[in-house]
Order: sequence, then structure tokens, then C-alpha cells
Amino acid sequence: MTLLSPLGLLLLLAIPALVLLHLFRQERKRREVSSIFLWKEIQDQHSRRMRPNLLRNINLILQILAVIAAAIALSRPITTLTVTSPAEELIVAVDTSASMLAREGSTSRIRMATDRAMEVVADARRDTRIMLISAGPDPSVIQSYTTDRNVLNEALENVEATEGRGEIDAAIDLAESLAFGSSTEIVLITDGAFALPSSMILPENLTVSLVGSSVGNRGITAFELRSRPDGSAIEAYVQVANFSADPATVEIELQADSDLVTRQALELEPGARHDMALAIQRRSGAVFSARLVDNEDPFPADD
Repeated sequence: MTLLSPLGLLLLLAIPALVLLHLFRQERKRREVSSIFLWKEIQDQHSRRMRPNLLRNINLILQILAVIAAAIALSRPITTLTVTSPAEELIVAVDTSASMLAREGSTSRIRMATDRAMEVVADARRDTRIMLISAGPDPSVIQSYTTDRNVLNEALENVEATEGRGEIDAAIDLAESLAFGSSTEIVLITDGAFALPSSMILPENLTVSLVGSSVGNRGITAFELRSRPDGSAIEAYVQVANFSADPATVEIELQADSDLVTRQALELEPGARHDMALAIQRRSGAVFSARLVDNEDPFPADD
């Protein structure tokens, strides 16, 4: 037991004062005696009976108990109990969107994410029930609630990233719907390459664990072809974007089958997009392609 205000016990010092008041309190009564020599005998008898009378004094006992109760109340005692709660639940959501295909050194971000997820599983209590969720284009449950660490690790080893855009907000909603209230911890492991709706309110039991470094990306965001009304040429439209925080120089080339049509160097400011429109000589049955040349970034899929 712990006292929040131990100075409240100083009130117990009032108990001796109460006892002294009862000891020395004089109850004067008028008595008629035949001789004053009886006064001494009465005084001796009062001295002998004073202590037992004191113990039988109900008023004094009640007052002492009141002082003790008040002292305890003022000292504010509390008792700390250790309660063993039932097994907790944990939901681990792994980002499997296209950005997780990026490689950093000898490994990919998806492998970094699954390794982090295994660490989260290993750090959890042995009786914690854990669920795994894939936060990809179509969020889904990889592994339902279980306490078997071998099953969880095997499921994480088989997690692969996809080419699609991750629906992180839908994955968070899925995890929240499968959680047992706010007592269930939700851990999202991601590289952070996503934007959530501004109106979305994140649950308080959500923890975001980031993997990978902040690496810029340049890519082709649009490529369209259409024939001129007179059929004299083909008009090509290409859009190139710089998603990094630094200026970048990129070189883009267009090919018809294996023949080079054009190659251009573009200077892109941070966050800028550049639109290209050019006419290409018409070719029957040709396959046209656009690509960035020697573009070294972690996302080759959009080159």
C-alpha cells in the first residue's frame, strides 16, 4: 500500500490530546457529607477507578476512531494490484504495393518489411494472437489470428510485392474492423510512399514502422499515340515526372520496333512534370515504345 499524502497521518497526534482531555476533565458534583475526612477516601477511590472508566468511555473511543479514520482519509492510501490480462491481439499489415519492389543494396523493400514484421512477431508476448494483412491493391488477410510463430514466419516468407498501387487506407480500415477494439495493436510496415485521404482519421492503436530510405524517383507517367485525321503521321504524347526532392536530368527515347525515333534530354525541377508532343512517321504494324535511358532509381517499373 502507498500513501499519496503521508502528512495526513500527522492528525494522529490529536489522539494523545483527546486522552489527556478525558483524564483531566473534572466532573464536579455536589455531595453532602457528614465530615470532610471522607473527601480523601473519595479521591483515592476515584484514582483507582479512573483507568477502567476511561476504557469504558464510549465517547472517547468514538472520537479516537474518528481521528484515525480522518488521518487515513487525508493520507490517501492506494493499493497497486498486478492483474494478469487475457492474451492481447496484434495485427501486422505489410505494404505490398509497387514501391516495395524497389531495391536498396542487396535486398528489396518488401524483404526489409517482412524481416521487420518477423521482429515485431518475435517481440510480442508468447500468448499474443497475431494476424497478418497484405496492404496492397486489394487488402486481404494473409494469416488469421494465431499464436503459432512458425506459421506466422512461414506466411511472411511468402509475402511478395505487386505492381499495383497500394490501398493503404483500405488496409487500415480492414485491420480496424478485425481488431478487438482499441486494445488490439495495429502495426503498419511500409516505405511511406503513399498519401492518405485528408478526411481519414487514423486509429489511436495504429503504429507505422517505416522501412527503406528516402530515394528519389523519375518515371514516365503517361504515353499515348493517335493518328492524325489525314493519316499523314502519328502524334505521340509522353509525360515524364520527377518525384524526387532534387533537380534531375533524364534522357527519354522513343522507338518504333527496334528503330530509334527520337532521343531527348530533359531538365526537371523537384516535383515537376514535363509534357512532350511530337509527330512520328506512320508505320504499319509497328510497336512504339518510350523509355528512360540509364535512369538509376529504385523504381525501374516506370522507366
